[in-house]
Amino acid sequence: AVDHGIEGPADRLAAGKSATGKVKLMAFTEGSRIHILVSDDGRGLDFERIAATASHQRVTDLSPGFTVDQCLRLIFRPGFSTAAEVSELSGRGVGLEIVDRAMEQTAGTVRVATEAGVGTTFNMIVPATLALVHCLVIRSTHQFYCIESARISDRSVLSAAQLKEINGRGVFNWKGEQLPVKRLRELLAQPAVSDSDKQPGLVVWQGPNHRGASPGRARSLALIVDGVIGQQETLVRSLGRHAARWQGIAGAAELLDGNVALVLDVEQLIEVNSENAGPP
Repeated sequence: AVDHGIEGPADRLAAGKSATGKVKLMAFTEGSRIHILVSDDGRGLDFERIAATASHQRVTDLSPGFTVDQCLRLIFRPGFSTAAEVSELSGRGVGLEIVDRAMEQTAGTVRVATEAGVGTTFNMIVPATLALVHCLVIRSTHQFYCIESARISDRSVLSAAQLKEINGRGVFNWKGEQLPVKRLRELLAQPAVSDSDKQPGLVVWQGPNHRGASPGRARSLALIVDGVIGQQETLVRSLGRHAARWQGIAGAAELLDGNVALVLDVEQLIEVNSENAGPP
């Protein structure tokens, strides 16, 4: 933020900004996770420069059609830096590598949102050891899962009349907004299961409004599930560092009937699905 993000006074004034840059630190809890955010109002990440530096340093050769997420992964690589000179603050390519390593050790993750000329936000998310969370319990292929209720705007029994197709993609009209439709079973890479005696459900999930979020990060969507069980207040436990590579899983919760359900990180599931699908 200080060395890479904030422009010099002359550049800031030329861009119509205050000569003095701002760096904001914020922390809050959300369900079973702790968020630590570092934001600046600087120049934003220069993806073309990142790609050129990667090619020059022979880290990787990005094609002209590289994605934002491919570039974002590069800045955490050991030894990678776009700094022209080595200083006390930057140029050695270890700063963000340390962040990435710390997130791995704590079973956390780091997300980056950036916008050219506006600024960048790094959001470090680490699991709380224990948290009491209001969850919506859902079912997918005979398994129970939880989604934090704070992210649920609506839920209903699924009707085919609710869904439409635009440009080959399913959409759901919710309060005048055309939401993309995703099937939880497909996001979890689960096989199709015949469950004709059960009524599928539809959940409207509201994503976070991160400034400059990359295209793979959903704002909100309609999530089709095999069943909606209902709301419960659950004790969510962290799964520890051993589950750090289980993308899309935020923890585990014991339900009122004694069953254990995984708590889903829907935002991360969407990101992973978008990356695996590649460009349209």
